[in-house]
Amino acid sequence: MSRTRAYSASPSPSHSPSMMPSLGSPLSSSPSMSPLSPRNSSAMSRRASLIAAILPISFGSPPSTVPEVPSPPPPVVPNKNAGISDGVREILNKHVSKLPVSKDWLRLGHTFRVFDLASGAELFNSDTDTSDNISDLEKGFAMLRAVYTAAETEENAVALEQLFRKHVTREDLDFTEQFQKFLEEVDDELPTIKAIKCICQDVIYPAVMYYKRIMDPKYPFKDSKGTWHIDVGIRKHRTRRTTFTVTHHKGQLSHEVDMFSFEWNLEMDIRSSGDIQAQLNVMDYQIGGSVAEPQKSELTSIFQSELHPIVPFQKFLTQVPFAVRPWTLLSSGVSIIQNGTMLYQSAVVDSVTESKYQIACTIAQFLDGVEHGPLLTRVVELHQRDGFVNYQDFQLQPHFLKCIALLSQDFIYFAYKRLRSCLHERFPFKDKRDSIREANLKFGSTHITVCHRKVEQSGAQQFEFSWELQAKLTTNFELIKTDLRITSYTFFDTMSLADRNDWLLAASSLINKHSKEIPATPVSILCALRACCTALESKSTAPMVLVPGLELPLEATSILSEVINSLSQCPNLPLVHLRQDPQHS
Repeated sequence: MSRTRAYSASPSPSHSPSMMPSLGSPLSSSPSMSPLSPRNSSAMSRRASLIAAILPISFGSPPSTVPEVPSPPPPVVPNKNAGISDGVREILNKHVSKLPVSKDWLRLGHTFRVFDLASGAELFNSDTDTSDNISDLEKGFAMLRAVYTAAETEENAVALEQLFRKHVTREDLDFTEQFQKFLEEVDDELPTIKAIKCICQDVIYPAVMYYKRIMDPKYPFKDSKGTWHIDVGIRKHRTRRTTFTVTHHKGQLSHEVDMFSFEWNLEMDIRSSGDIQAQLNVMDYQIGGSVAEPQKSELTSIFQSELHPIVPFQKFLTQVPFAVRPWTLLSSGVSIIQNGTMLYQSAVVDSVTESKYQIACTIAQFLDGVEHGPLLTRVVELHQRDGFVNYQDFQLQPHFLKCIALLSQDFIYFAYKRLRSCLHERFPFKDKRDSIREANLKFGSTHITVCHRKVEQSGAQQFEFSWELQAKLTTNFELIKTDLRITSYTFFDTMSLADRNDWLLAASSLINKHSKEIPATPVSILCALRACCTALESKSTAPMVLVPGLELPLEATSILSEVINSLSQCPNLPLVHLRQDPQHS
């Protein structure tokens, strides 16, 4: 199995001009809006643009009122990672000399890699940067130097090397004993030392015990030789703070031959403040073909519940090109960006076929790197021949197909599956009518990111919510990280307090500190706004009255007054007034 990089990296912003000229697709210049905004509805867009010229109301943050039923705060739900974090934190709070780092340093060093989290660059790999011919002393120092070079100031790096050379001096003596003396004297608060504390067997004890608790004694397991790998990701901030992500990847085998095997990741985020957050997940598993059906079902349930959210997306991308189905490519709400420059954005006037063709052309020309390269030429030929682009003709261009796959409905199937598993049985939902699905593909200098956004609603008008799926990949299309979360939610008056609590509990794994509740806009105000907009759009020959910035039919002014009065009476709202247009007195 390929090793998974369990670290996050943020591409450096770049404002260099795009290498790719416009392909002639119209770009929207309207500002971005909240998915919950009524302006996202195609049926309301013209009306909303009219009323926005009159009232200073942001539809991205709907007017709020004191609800008849108070909204409960998101519940605090115990989760396994909180317990794992506590266990890891207790171990790492010990002084480095009290942990078996010196004993495990070389033993675990043969599977040791160091990454720069900012760029994703590999700084050190024990498989390639050390050899069996060098001494333990030089190998141990090479590992230490890889960490402190990326994590420390120049002054601290020099001091650490001097201290190491002071205590670890002789190749004919035991390295462990010499390295232990170095650890006893070193400053335990240095970033490097915080990182190397994680390079020992003690730190994975909470993870191993967790899996033993949920599987022993019914399904006992043992270590799988040669599967233990350690990755250290380092991010050095401009404020001279340093943070780390240390990941242990390990495999286990059942005691009973060919019954099952699984691999897990323990990922530890170490902040400059000393706080530690750990995440434990199964990354892969196999169940033997001869295992009885009841046991197979139970094991599958255990492993599936522990599976890392990134795994289904990884497996989907490894199936490209065979997983790419032409009809699943999204045709609306799509934008493609390179280093901050818009290359393509869906236009409402384009047909589905034309939109998909423009998307394929944009991706092909970007990957070609020139204005009229072989990929783009092939896309144009297929479109002219068949009237559409058959992606199965691009099996020898996996990067092109993976871009198409990232913008397909098949890619977000796994997000839907997780949302439904959390909510749908108790709180069924469906796509919100007239809401716009967004899909943004961004090519950066060091990473590729894709972001999907969608709005869902209940059939009984009890709640609605918007969700976001983000995926980050290397420039070689290796998936690094995925994140699915509910970004905002709204409860309507028809939903009881108990149901709101149950909904929050069911959605708790998808709600974080950035998720926000958007209060429901009072129905009376929405009705008044719609009525006013209808009057404004009507081809009335009635006399007109001049309002700052707009001419209104007289019949609409009374409705407008009703809207303003309704808004003004709502608590927690700023004073509503007509905008002043400098062109009018």
